[in-house]
Amino acid sequence: MRNSWRFRLKLFGHAGVMVEGRPVNLGSNKAMAILAYLALRKTPVLRSTLAALLWPESDWYRARRSLREELSLLRRLVPAETLVVQDQSVALDHTASVDVWNFTQAIAEGAYERATMLYAGELLEGVYVRNAGGFETWLEGERDHLRNQYVEALLVLCEKSVQAGDLGAALAYNQQIIAANPYLEGPYLRSMQWASQIGETAVALDVYHQLQSVMKREFGIPPSPAAVSLAKAIAAQGIWPLAATAHENASAVPAGAQRHLGPDAGERGPRAAGRKP
Repeated sequence: MRNSWRFRLKLFGHAGVMVEGRPVNLGSNKAMAILAYLALRKTPVLRSTLAALLWPESDWYRARRSLREELSLLRRLVPAETLVVQDQSVALDHTASVDVWNFTQAIAEGAYERATMLYAGELLEGVYVRNAGGFETWLEGERDHLRNQYVEALLVLCEKSVQAGDLGAALAYNQQIIAANPYLEGPYLRSMQWASQIGETAVALDVYHQLQSVMKREFGIPPSPAAVSLAKAIAAQGIWPLAATAHENASAVPAGAQRHLGPDAGERGPRAAGRKP
């Protein structure tokens, strides 16, 4: 019976496999890497591509043999229909249930709340494949892309909350943005403003102290003058105007900090996705 519930693949956060509702221990990071690569590609992948990606330091014969061993392991552990293994290619059957597929579908449908709930952490969090630099480079690119989609969804939810006058909800979404990418100053400023506006002065100043710590640890510099001034005003119970939208001042990044960010990091929201704010 070809049902998606038979095989579930979790790639966000702590990766895992479930077969008919029971967790399965693959016992191999490369086996998980193969599943992840097939899931993200969504189309048949040449065996030679997988071999070169995961065993770049081996000769052709040894790399192909290692791939056969990993595929044999997977075929013993997952339902027969899950892996479509051909002489020259391998694919993940579309009947599988994959959290990344569900996430990207939710984004495409504009179901941003559902999308943010599906994002349980970085792609393959904590998974490291030894001696596979090409795979690690690919993985970092996919992590950046999915993280940016997640942050964009949160920005949309922030803006909707601001427009509805629910600054508490906007603050909660914005804190998730900070957790996902702590190296942008703009989200800290928004949290400080919104927390102050709803009377959470201690929370606002705590956010500022988090910003101080990150700037010192990662870049060896203090927060920007704008952040310092805002913190002083909040501490003195000053009244600061609420930003008109959730996206103002979102991309204040210290000089030199860009090397810590993904290629699309920074201000992302409805405008970046082709929607008007």
